Amino acid sequence: MEHLRFTSVQRRIRDNPVSAFIFRPLTIWRVLTLISSIIVCVTLLSEGYQHLPTSSFLNCTLNDNSTACEYGISIGIFGSIVCLVFFILDIVKPLFERNLIKKVVSITDLFFSVLFAVLWIFGFCYLTHEWFMSLPYVFAFGKKETETAIAFSFFSILCWVILIYLEVLHFREKYRDARSMSMASLRRSKFPDIGRVEEIAEPPSLPSPTIVSFIIPSPVTDPFDE
Repeated sequence: MEHLRFTSVQRRIRDNPVSAFIFRPLTIWRVLTLISSIIVCVTLLSEGYQHLPTSSFLNCTLNDNSTACEYGISIGIFGSIVCLVFFILDIVKPLFERNLIKKVVSITDLFFSVLFAVLWIFGFCYLTHEWFMSLPYVFAFGKKETETAIAFSFFSILCWVILIYLEVLHFREKYRDARSMSMASLRRSKFPDIGRVEEIAEPPSLPSPTIVSFIIPSPVTDPFDE
């Protein structure tokens, strides 16, 4: 009974296109990736630079290495842009009529996911190294903000890796469905008489007893899983 109730709730969510899109694992992790990239970028922009008594310019709190701050800010900005672009493409992808366009979008999404996973791995190691090399008494403020940026750079790695996994899983399901359909069509073309039932005379059937049946709901499909 609980299973049927859960299935009905799941069906109600899937029947609504907005709810079906929001509760997709790909959408949830893409939003988390966007938030993580924004946090890294904003944290380094706001508290990643400080004035030193010996300098009139702003200095990066990561071992006074401006390249480290610029790298974290850059991949945060570009990662946010990529997440927004593919978030919009996820919305409009069901509107594409040609499967080739959907395939190109999915391959491009997978490519950028792998690229940014590698960039964030390098960025996390780079920022962590510069943070360890920083002198604690030189930059009195901004230590917690720098640690926050490093923590969310590690979380960004996790987000991009999960996006890669979801895209690969989507590819495998689509490839399996396409392969099974092609094999079925090939089997029908080779053996056209399979499934044909000859008409034979049947004796009159006796009235059967009444059987109580239960309606089993059909499998729930995702309208955005294309």
